[in-house]
Amino acid sequence: MKIVHFAKFYPPEYGGIESVTEALAEDHAAAGHDVEVVCFTSGDSRVERRGSLTLRRVKMQAKKSSQPLAMGYLGACARAARDADVVHVHTPNVLASLAVLRVPRAIPVVIHWHADIEGKGALGYVVRPVERAMLRRADKIIATTEAYAKASPALTPFKDRIEVIPIGIADQDCVPGEETTAQPFVLFVGRLVPYKGLPVLLDAIRHVQEDAIFRIVGVGPEEAALKAQAREMGITDRLQFMGRVDSDRLQMLFSGAALFCLPSVNRLEAFGVVLLEAMRAGRAIISTDIPGSGVSWVNTTGAVVPVGDSKALAKALDKLLANPEQAAQMGRAARARFEREFLRQLMSTRFLDLYQRLIEQDKAEV
Repeated sequence: MKIVHFAKFYPPEYGGIESVTEALAEDHAAAGHDVEVVCFTSGDSRVERRGSLTLRRVKMQAKKSSQPLAMGYLGACARAARDADVVHVHTPNVLASLAVLRVPRAIPVVIHWHADIEGKGALGYVVRPVERAMLRRADKIIATTEAYAKASPALTPFKDRIEVIPIGIADQDCVPGEETTAQPFVLFVGRLVPYKGLPVLLDAIRHVQEDAIFRIVGVGPEEAALKAQAREMGITDRLQFMGRVDSDRLQMLFSGAALFCLPSVNRLEAFGVVLLEAMRAGRAIISTDIPGSGVSWVNTTGAVVPVGDSKALAKALDKLLANPEQAAQMGRAARARFEREFLRQLMSTRFLDLYQRLIEQDKAEV
């Protein structure tokens, strides 16, 4: 079959949505399907062909509230969709939402709802009518968790079209933890942005009694403020800001960590793909109970604390740091859940099955 993706960006321009798009496109092309991805790029427009995979990169001309814009994107989507068997749309993506409205009705459309558009101000009001029209056009709407779908105001009117397919990532052999220290360490990995809740983690560190250090991997606009907060709190001796690290070192950090902590504070953390990396490495996880997010569904094997409660977070950290065998048991359970639910090949197979069902249904209706 010919599968067309309307995407935001595509690796090497990385992000959570981009990683999912890449996994599906590469796996389905490797299985012998004709796959075409239309995406934005910060570089020049170009077409790349890699066997059965075609990438149409359209030069981004502007960016508004994290939404890329380019005059050529709509036309590229329309041309790619003309002979498609199925169109897979990754949202939020304003121009992709518009492009869906030009897809011939005979072609099944799958909307992959990665997250709601939140905190976009005036842009949100402008986009919502287009978003609703896109959802009305959809043959299927894919949510990554049932919890997120139920809490999404945008998806509520379309619950009869919703299906849940969790995100999956590729398995890897567990790399020996060469990132060792005299003290156990707690790991955070992610962008340094407000919704990740790092000020809560820093406040929790002040209350942690167990001997441990905290390693923060990632960069972002909050970095300077977080470093200033750490200095003011007098916790710099227990905290390491590591910036970007390469994939090999990141795997060693996951494997060597005593615990993984994700202290996010709102639904912008829709799923928590980084949790899958910790589960893959067999790490115990501490996350937050974000209303309407899928994070607590992903982390059913670890500890969950109230959002924004630094003292509860410190208590959970102390408990697991003081009980390494309990943490190890949680890590083994996390690894087993990863193998059952979150393997990349499982995600790819589920989407292929969905495409085939929609195509067969479309043929039956004709």
